[in-house]
Amino acid sequence: MKKFKRPLIIIVLIAALGFVAFYGLLHLREKRLWPFNSGLSKILPPSFKQFAYNKTSPDHKVVGSFLHNIDIAYHSIPDPGAVGGGGAINNIGSRKLLVTLNNGQSLFFDQETGKFITIESGEVKKIYSSVRDVFAFEKNGNKYLAFWGTTNQVSGCKRISIYTAKYALSDAGANLTLETPTKLWETEDACASPVDNNAGGRIVYQEGKFYVSTGFFMGGGDIGSTPYLALRGDSSFGKVIQVDWSGRSQIISSGHRNPQGLFFAKSGTVLFSTEHAMRGGDELNIVRKSANYGFPCEAYGTFYGYEFNAPQKETKLLDKNPSCVGRKFVAPNFYWSEKTGISQGIEYKGDEFHAYNGNLLIGSLSGTSLYRIQLGEAHNVMFIERINLQERVRDLNVSEDGKILVLTDGGSILVLSSTK
Repeated sequence: MKKFKRPLIIIVLIAALGFVAFYGLLHLREKRLWPFNSGLSKILPPSFKQFAYNKTSPDHKVVGSFLHNIDIAYHSIPDPGAVGGGGAINNIGSRKLLVTLNNGQSLFFDQETGKFITIESGEVKKIYSSVRDVFAFEKNGNKYLAFWGTTNQVSGCKRISIYTAKYALSDAGANLTLETPTKLWETEDACASPVDNNAGGRIVYQEGKFYVSTGFFMGGGDIGSTPYLALRGDSSFGKVIQVDWSGRSQIISSGHRNPQGLFFAKSGTVLFSTEHAMRGGDELNIVRKSANYGFPCEAYGTFYGYEFNAPQKETKLLDKNPSCVGRKFVAPNFYWSEKTGISQGIEYKGDEFHAYNGNLLIGSLSGTSLYRIQLGEAHNVMFIERINLQERVRDLNVSEDGKILVLTDGGSILVLSSTK
């Protein structure tokens, strides 16, 4: 009998350790601690991070809001490249979602079955070092994808580039074939230690024109020479830019730090940008022609290198560089005083969340939330509600039946339904 005791004790100990490890991971995920902290998790292989997220993701959970209780269904993307930053989701075909990851890989997500189908994406993966956004649209009866992301150049330099490609759906929308992408437009080289996450990175298409947002793109981003590119008319960085089909471009607005969201609302008449500030002070901006939004001269946050007590209560000149002094800058439409990591937004239209119609929904990364915003007549923010999803929200969309679709940095698609 004794000879069976030792193996039994070992099995019990292993089971107990597994139990403790699992609930330890759940606690770490809830608190956004290692290995779920995006900064520290960079040292881990993608497969480990994918395993940690998959094992701690529920099938469903319910969160509350003022107007709707929300059921969240989790669908883990079967690709290690899904964990991290970048990428986008687009409605494409009947109840199909095109999921494009930061590494350029695309997958179909069938909303009815919850299954993913991998799409041949070799050409896109060759082009981009980081896909920041993808926009699906139609022109003259043809279907297109517009890719927006960072591309490697010689000597460690990078650019931010638009490539477009026609696509076709077959087998009742279950398969997608993509023509070879062609370059439409790109920025000049960034050679001062460019950082993909600082590239900004959203693209939208309306009435024959592309609108793209760029960040300061360089390493650092506090005091120094490179952030002043956001103020300069001869630089593509720190801007919202309009590009036509001939590749001609014009700067719409400047003085942006790291715009992570760009979207039209109010029946396509208003272009909004959401922007990472420094420490505190993330912004919601209405993009206006020739407007300068002040980076790196004015902000409501503080530099990461400075002692941080609290966000500034009013606009403060953060740098007395001659590029800043004596200039007028446009204040944000709204700013978040806490560190939020604001990301992409949409204007909600649908029946599922009928009480949200006409509201803005904006995701956040470090804030792990959706923000529901009600606007006034002058597009000013009248009301804001934080809906805590406990997930880093990278991109948003709305399905044909009004469900809210969310791409997370944890490698999941979330499908949000109303419970009433």
